Amino acid sequence: MGGAMSSENKELSSDKKLRVLKEMDVEDLDSVQQSALMLVGATPKGLIDSKMRVQKLAFLFSKSLEDHDLDAEFSFEPYNLGPYSENLENALDLLAAQGLLLRDPNRNRYTATAFGRTMIEKLVKKDPTRYSIAEEIVHYLGQLNPYDLAAAVYELYPEYASKSTIAHQLKGRKAIDSVVIPLNLRSKGEGFLKSRLGRTLNVSFVKDQIWIDERIDD
Repeated sequence: MGGAMSSENKELSSDKKLRVLKEMDVEDLDSVQQSALMLVGATPKGLIDSKMRVQKLAFLFSKSLEDHDLDAEFSFEPYNLGPYSENLENALDLLAAQGLLLRDPNRNRYTATAFGRTMIEKLVKKDPTRYSIAEEIVHYLGQLNPYDLAAAVYELYPEYASKSTIAHQLKGRKAIDSVVIPLNLRSKGEGFLKSRLGRTLNVSFVKDQIWIDERIDD
């Protein structure tokens, strides 16, 4: 008798959980959760394979959007491996608890579930521009070795490397190139600059856009 009642209660509990999931919508997720889902959804297989990678991709995503409110919600701080957001870590845990992500604690992999993919489709419809930025970041940086990705972040935002325990290991990495464009170059209209890896780049200003082309010597 008691066993039958326990089984019935368990079934009711499962039904209730399924109903809650079906009724859930993107508005029930905060901005950090939405961003994390977008980034996972933007990968070719709906999977991000390391905690370090998801932290760095989310950091670059928030900076690329220039959304001060989102930046404040992430609240990235300098940490052992560079910028780290405890709020993002908590958001990933919550997405896993809600059945939107599968989290493999042994391999630190984050994979979108079927329900998570449905939610990602809703996010794409809600904000296609923001999702396209997530896709672009993942396309260009998502497959990099995590340490190359960290090197890129340190190059762009050196202030977040202040507490890093790996910064000294990343100085010689060659996967990421960058160029610093002086503000006074805008008044000149164009000029040649050397990138971090020694490439000669032609930088020109066209209205409100910056064009960068590599000079190819004959």
